[in-house]
Order: sequence, then C-alpha cells, then structure tokens
Amino acid sequence: MKILGKYATILFSLFIITLFVISNVPANTAVYYHLPYLHTSTNNVVYCLTSNMSSENMTVSFTVDSADNDTPTSTTQTFSTASLLKSSMTRQIAFSGKTASVYSPVTGYETLTLPSTDVGTSGAYGGTLSFIDTVSFDSSGIQASCLNILMTCLQGLTAPKRAVTGILCEDNVTGYTVAH
Repeated sequence: MKILGKYATILFSLFIITLFVISNVPANTAVYYHLPYLHTSTNNVVYCLTSNMSSENMTVSFTVDSADNDTPTSTTQTFSTASLLKSSMTRQIAFSGKTASVYSPVTGYETLTLPSTDVGTSGAYGGTLSFIDTVSFDSSGIQASCLNILMTCLQGLTAPKRAVTGILCEDNVTGYTVAH
C-alpha cells in the first residue's frame, strides 16, 4: 500500500504541474510595439519594417494612446486580413499625417485614417502597434514574441532617414519588455 500511495502522490503532483503549465499558456499570442513619438505632419513620416520570424500569422492593429492636444479614445483600429503579418513575412508600416498604412507588394497600401478625436488638432502623438495571432498557439513551431517579431523604424523624407528610438516591445509570452 505504501508504494501505491507514493505513485498516487507522484501522479497527483504531475497533474497539478500540467494544469499549471496549461493555465499559463496565453490564449492568443500578443506582441506590442509602443511608439512614443509620431507626427501629424506628412513631412515627418515614419516607416517601420517588421519581420515575423515566428510560426504564427499575426493581425496588425494600431491604437493612439497619447496626443499633445487631444484626448485619445484609445480606439484600436485593425487592418484587414489582406494585411496580415504572416509567418516568415516582412511588411512596411508607415505613419504619415493622420494615417497608418501597411504595404503589401500584392495589394499595395491599406490605409487607416486615425480618429479625429485622437489626433484631430494634435501635432505629435504616440501609440501602440499590436500583433495578435489569428488562432491560439498550438505549441508546434516558434511562438511569436519580441524575440522574433522584429521591428525597426526610420523617420523623414530625406536620405538618409533618421532612426527612431524610444520604441518598447512587450509580449505576453516571455514577459520581456525590450527597448530600441
């Protein structure tokens, strides 16, 4: 009987550990890039190149979080499925004036007009670019995180463009917050 009790204790412990691991897997993978400074002037366009080196396909959305002269509603705007950041894909995302655009070599630019309540009278604003997986991660392949959804941003219309700094990346997988 003592041996049976030890096995029961081991099995119960493994069951609890399994439940803990399963309960700590996020339902949907999310990677967020916080961009502290964007501008409504079309002369201060910001181009971001984003590469997805994970196994997941990600939807792309943008939220205005702060502005110098407006009170943002924090309404998230999501690009269509034609603008997905698919696994092993690189996309250009541009912020020009009061718009955000994703470029696809097949369909061209898909442009979102930012709400006038968020940036209507503002010159500068900041926001969050979100990448959310289209289905829950099934544990096969490479899960998206700040380590493999990579982004760099450049500002300006002149050559060479200026590197944008102060960008933060966070995800709900590794718990990392990475500054650029």
